[in-house]
Amino acid sequence: MPMVIEETVLKRFEFDEGAAGSVVIPNSITSIGSYAFTFDDDHTKLTEVLIPNSVTSIGQNAFEDCRGLTKVLIPNSVTSIDYCAFGGCSGLTEVLIPDSITSISGKAFTGCSGLTKVAFPDSVTSIGANAFEYCSGLTEVAIPDSVTSIGSCAFGFCSSLTTVLMKGSLASRGGDAFYGSPVLATMAASSITRDGWWAQLMLQTVAALKAKGIELGQPLSDKDATLIASVRCEEIPQPWPESQAEIDAKLGQIKEMPKEAFEQAIVMASKGKGKITPEQAIKITTEMADKEAFSITAEELADQTVAAFKVRAAELGQTLSEEDAALLTSSMGQASTTLPESQAEVDEKLGQIKEMGGADFEGMITMIKGMAA
Repeated sequence: MPMVIEETVLKRFEFDEGAAGSVVIPNSITSIGSYAFTFDDDHTKLTEVLIPNSVTSIGQNAFEDCRGLTKVLIPNSVTSIDYCAFGGCSGLTEVLIPDSITSISGKAFTGCSGLTKVAFPDSVTSIGANAFEYCSGLTEVAIPDSVTSIGSCAFGFCSSLTTVLMKGSLASRGGDAFYGSPVLATMAASSITRDGWWAQLMLQTVAALKAKGIELGQPLSDKDATLIASVRCEEIPQPWPESQAEIDAKLGQIKEMPKEAFEQAIVMASKGKGKITPEQAIKITTEMADKEAFSITAEELADQTVAAFKVRAAELGQTLSEEDAALLTSSMGQASTTLPESQAEVDEKLGQIKEMGGADFEGMITMIKGMAA
């Protein structure tokens, strides 16, 4: 079983031809590197991984698309699970987050469709954007009091999610944390204020309308759902809702809406009965939510960019050292003085690397090395 290790970092693992099954990571390893287990052409070979207590971090995309992985035990020594670390691991059925973890990174478990149970310890304070998106096996989630931030679409499009238990005050909740899932959070204590009520109500109304459309066999596009939501929200008389319970009561009207009324709402929206334009509504329900819920540091962006350069180099049959990848990343950083404000902006930047041709890639390396000399 070829295992590439640099100092104490597991950089790459591939099964020998014909081999498959479980992998025991040596006690000498302190970090599982980015994309470490993604090099096998057959992504169903890995079924179980045993991570020792020496490991403190699991890198971005480390186990991405390991569809055969059914069991992973994350020890208490691990303090960070990076971006998309277990994304697409559709065979995983249960994840126990250790109490050494304080933050679940964006897309950490996105697309884990077999996942039926997630246990969050009280140490967790934030759940990143899209962290459990498209986890269609999840039916219930209990979020502890310690969580103060839930990112955009953290539990988006979890098609079986019907129960979410949320307690305590959430200072930054990400209005569309459950977007596309058949449930809207029930909170023991709401943190929605007058300043943010309209955007929160819009976001939750859009999600409720899309769920109702699916129930009636009339799926709504984001645009149509947003237009209908703009009509309903503008018609709400003052005083406006001041608690999640009041908003839930209004959303209950959508859940009970008969088919005829639903179709009439679509017609009204299509005739432009809303008091805001489609562009304004969509901006409120998407861009605003994404930017408020999303955050990334320069260091996190650099790490993702380095990883993207190294992956592209491997795809092009080239070897790229960590130093050269860092130089290329630095050159990209100098071209922009502001950090991305949404995951979409990050994906767009990294997409430029993924589309880079061989000649352009080599030319960029040559230019950067010349500047550094």
